[in-house]
Amino acid sequence: MAKPTLSGYPDNVDGAWARWEAVVGSPDSDPLEVIALAGTYHRYLAAIEERAVRVSRARGATWQEIADAAGTTRQSAWEKWKAVEQLTEGAPDRFGAELMNFRREASADALASLQERRQRRAK
Repeated sequence: MAKPTLSGYPDNVDGAWARWEAVVGSPDSDPLEVIALAGTYHRYLAAIEERAVRVSRARGATWQEIADAAGTTRQSAWEKWKAVEQLTEGAPDRFGAELMNFRREASADALASLQERRQRRAK
């Protein structure tokens, strides 16, 4: 069974783009698999975005600069990411390499689980 990531979901992004292309390019693709893959991308990109916001703020970027980079308004950017800044304000990155290793392990487990499910359905 796959180990959950900190988001609570087993995410696999290794090789996910090729898998996405195969799934959405297939006329008989499983819509539930499309949803699962889209969710994986969403969680992965959201985590990257949050980390970039945290680092940007730590380096002195303004909310307006972040909003411009994200293609939104300053107010929207602040509303979306204020908790990221508040949770990490003054706190060092406590996870670092440990978190990345955990995500890699969870990704491998999730991929194995997905392949196992697909094989069972194919029978």
